[in-house]
Amino acid sequence: MASSSNKSLREMKMSSLLSSLMSEYPNESTMEAILQENKALLIEPILNGPPGGDYSIYDQNMTVMERFDRYKQVMQERVDSALNAKVKKVLAFMMNFVVSNFREE
Repeated sequence: MASSSNKSLREMKMSSLLSSLMSEYPNESTMEAILQENKALLIEPILNGPPGGDYSIYDQNMTVMERFDRYKQVMQERVDSALNAKVKKVLAFMMNFVVSNFREE
């Protein structure tokens, strides 16, 4: 239980999101609906930067487009390094959703 108390709310939401996507794979329409419901969770850190205190792939001084580029780079690395084919496909599906739905405000 101690390990879950060390997780941020965002980390817990992302973990739940990934679990939902994994359980619905390969039903892409349901996966798309799940991602639509969580669009703000996925895109908000790119638009607004990392929340204070949380682990982040972003630096505080990055521009929106630098964060977007960093997101694509890190997600592609995660897809490429995933050993499980299902995980690889779910991560790629999520990355493609974010890339296709991102709009700089």
